[in-house]
Amino acid sequence: ATAESPKPGKSLFERVRAECVSFEKELNEGGATLAYASIMQNLPLSAACVKETIRLESMGVMVRKAVKDVNMAGFRIPQGDYVCLSPYWQHTDERLYTRPREFDPERFLADPVSGMTQDARDEIVPADRRFAFVPFGSGTYRCPGQSYAMAEITALLSLILANVDFSGSTGDADALEVPPPDHFALVGVRRPNGDFCPRVSVGAK
Repeated sequence: ATAESPKPGKSLFERVRAECVSFEKELNEGGATLAYASIMQNLPLSAACVKETIRLESMGVMVRKAVKDVNMAGFRIPQGDYVCLSPYWQHTDERLYTRPREFDPERFLADPVSGMTQDARDEIVPADRRFAFVPFGSGTYRCPGQSYAMAEITALLSLILANVDFSGSTGDADALEVPPPDHFALVGVRRPNGDFCPRVSVGAK
């Protein structure tokens, strides 16, 4: 997904890899650490790619049980009823995201919290913007490991890209077909139809 860049010049992959190589150098020289703040500060584009991947492959549904009667947006939700939220549908809503089904990590550079368009950010009060991008849930019952998970995934991506060369494959990448999104799929990631195994060499930079 990082092969092409929406901007002219270096490909997105090249930009991400250069960032990862720079981060590893900073780690080795003591100028960076594997703490969350250091990872996010030194790997903004890599983190944006992780968030964009999560946005496009979000879970289908989250379920919450009302512990008391609630009135929400004109609807009465009785105590004991279940409320379903679909992160996938929300993360591909055209009212929140420009070209919502395209892979464009640049959106999370402009808005690291939600990745929303400027128009959407202008219409939503700041306190509610954090509820637009909810891969780990939100509010009181948000996953307590969200920051750790983001730091771990981003750091692992960085360490791999800084030390592994990807060149060619044993399959035909152009012949691969990715199934279209299934609005009724609740979990899982769409897998390409066909075989594709990239050749890698470790230690080359």
